[in-house]
Amino acid sequence: MNSILPKKEKINEKNNSKIQTIRIDLFRKNGILILVLLNCVAYPYIPIMKFVLLDQITEITPGESIKAVKNLTFSEEYLHDHFPGFPVMPGVLMLEAMIQLSAWLIRVTDDFAHPIITMKEARNVKYGHFIQPGEKLELEGKILKREGNLTKLAIQGNLNGNSIISARLTMESSDLDTSNPQWAFKQKQIIADYKEMYILLTQNTLNNKQ
Repeated sequence: MNSILPKKEKINEKNNSKIQTIRIDLFRKNGILILVLLNCVAYPYIPIMKFVLLDQITEITPGESIKAVKNLTFSEEYLHDHFPGFPVMPGVLMLEAMIQLSAWLIRVTDDFAHPIITMKEARNVKYGHFIQPGEKLELEGKILKREGNLTKLAIQGNLNGNSIISARLTMESSDLDTSNPQWAFKQKQIIADYKEMYILLTQNTLNNKQ
């Protein structure tokens, strides 16, 4: 793990105690560069995944499959530029929704054991139709194979019962360096945030079926 900025400290004149302000760390985990802001006085923790592309998880069977929906609305800012006069969801965001769907299935399957789940590979990505404001993208995925920290899944997105996007994704699960107390604390925070987000994504669907 390599720090790109040294830890900054200042002295509190009243009690002569050290107050840690900002520390930014950049580290490489399984070939992926990850930037994390640690111990900021004003913002002690920055929430994870602010760009959520799933509105609701409707079904999930740990270790097997998951279903979710994305309701596209014109209030999403990127639609004003993609494209003017013909707003459609960018293909890369449709793929990102599939990645997030895959990550949720893995998190729940592993009981939120790993804070970091990233896409390692995408194959056979196929697009068949645009999705516009007012339409609902229905996503479904299933696990094909698990080997170590890698999970292979088949994901499909449907519009009005017709497939409009599909892909085979390989996802990778990893942890922070918990030998460092700061990273261990950060890992617990990230996992706690994902658990809270999962409750929000399922509260009107899965909870009602229990």
